Amino acid sequence: MNVLNKTEMKPTREEISQRAYQLWEKDGRKIGLDSKYWTEAENELLARFAPSKATPTTIISAPPIPPPPAPSPKATTMDWARPAAKRTRAQAR
Repeated sequence: MNVLNKTEMKPTREEISQRAYQLWEKDGRKIGLDSKYWTEAENELLARFAPSKATPTTIISAPPIPPPPAPSPKATTMDWARPAAKRTRAQAR
């Protein structure tokens, strides 16, 4: 049996031809089904070149992102929006 051309991503015409001939012989050398055997051989060889669908994929997850720090209870945006004259001494510090 011919070794597949692994340097390319698809089988050569020669590889397909040889496999189609093997399928034709195995099926009793029926006449008029040449395109059937060619298609079967081509699909079979293309499947060998395709990456395996059974290859496990490892999913790596990042650690969870911590929540943002809570706002300081000392001052809010509204406290600093008041005019300076209306702030108490404790608020001005």
